[in-house]
Amino acid sequence: LFFLLAYTIILKGLGQRGDSRRALHFAIFCMILVASYGLFQFFVLGHTIVTSTHRNIHAMSIVIPGVWAYEDPWFQDAAVGHEHLGAYMVMALSLCTGLLLCGYPKRRRWRWALILLCGSFIFNVLYASSRGAWIGALCSLGVFTLWLLVTGKVKLLFSIWLIFSVAMVSITYVLNLSPVEFVDKRVESLLTGKAVRAILSNDQSGIEDISARDRIATFAGLWDRFSQRPLVGWGAGGAGRIAEGQYIRELAEGGIVGSFLFMSFLLCCIEIARKHYRAASDPLVKGSNLGLACGIVGMAGQSFFTELFILTKVGGAFWVLVSTIQSMGLQRKDK
Repeated sequence: LFFLLAYTIILKGLGQRGDSRRALHFAIFCMILVASYGLFQFFVLGHTIVTSTHRNIHAMSIVIPGVWAYEDPWFQDAAVGHEHLGAYMVMALSLCTGLLLCGYPKRRRWRWALILLCGSFIFNVLYASSRGAWIGALCSLGVFTLWLLVTGKVKLLFSIWLIFSVAMVSITYVLNLSPVEFVDKRVESLLTGKAVRAILSNDQSGIEDISARDRIATFAGLWDRFSQRPLVGWGAGGAGRIAEGQYIRELAEGGIVGSFLFMSFLLCCIEIARKHYRAASDPLVKGSNLGLACGIVGMAGQSFFTELFILTKVGGAFWVLVSTIQSMGLQRKDK
C-alpha cells in the first residue's frame, strides 16, 4: 500500500513536462551517489564486496568462532545487502543504457559522462558479488541485444561489444584487477557435477556453497507450505521474514492468485513502457522507457534468488522511477 501511495502521488504530481524531467535527472543523481558509495568502499575502504547497507552492526561485532570475527564491521567487507546494491545498479545501468541507445543526451561531453557512469554501474554490479544480480544484468543485457537486432542495429551492437571488451581489458590491466577470478570463486562450487546433482535431488548436504544450500532449503520448505494452500496462500507474512526469492514468497503468501496479480503488475509496467516508447519522439522519453522495460526484466530475473519488490530501499526506488518515467509518457500521449 505504501508503494502504491508513493506511485500514485508522484504520477499525479508530475503534471508538467519540466517537473518530470527534473525528477528523472534527480533519480539519476541519486544513482550517481550510490555508485560513488560503492566505488568508495572498494577503492578507499578496501572492501572486496560492496554493499548497500551496514545493518546488524552490533550482531556482527560479536565474535562467533567459525562463523565471523569482525574487529570493526563498519569498515570490513561484511556482505550484508550486496544483492540489493546489485539490483539497484542493474536498474540504474538499464535506464542509462536505454538513454544512450536512444540518443540522449545529444551533447557529446554529457554522453561521455553517461558512458562513464554506466561503467561505474557495471563495476558495482560485478563487485557486489551477487550471483542473482549478475543473472539480472544478463537478462537485461539480453533484452537490449534483442532490441538492437530487431531494430537492425547490428553494427552498433558489434561496436558496443568491441569497445566494451577493449575497455574491460584496459581497466583490468591498469587497476590490476582479476574480475574473471573473482567471478570464478563465486560460481565454481555451483558448477561441479556433485553440486548440480545435489541441487537437482534437493540434497543440501552435497552443496558446499552455504548461500546456495540455505536458499534451496528455504525454497523447499516454502514450496511445501505453498502446496498446502496453493490457491490463495497464507497471507502477508506467511513466508516468514526471509524467503530468499520473490516468486516463492508470492506463491507462499498469495498462492496462484496472488502470484498472477504480481506478475500482472510487472507485465503491465512493461506494456506501458512499450507503448510510451513507440509513441514518443523525445529521445529522453524513448530511452527512459526502453531502459525501464529492460530494467524490469533484469530485476525479474534476479527476483528468482532475492526478494526485491518488498524491500523499501529497492522497491521504493523502483516504483518512484516507474511513476516518474510513466508521467513523461502520459504527457506525451495527452499532447
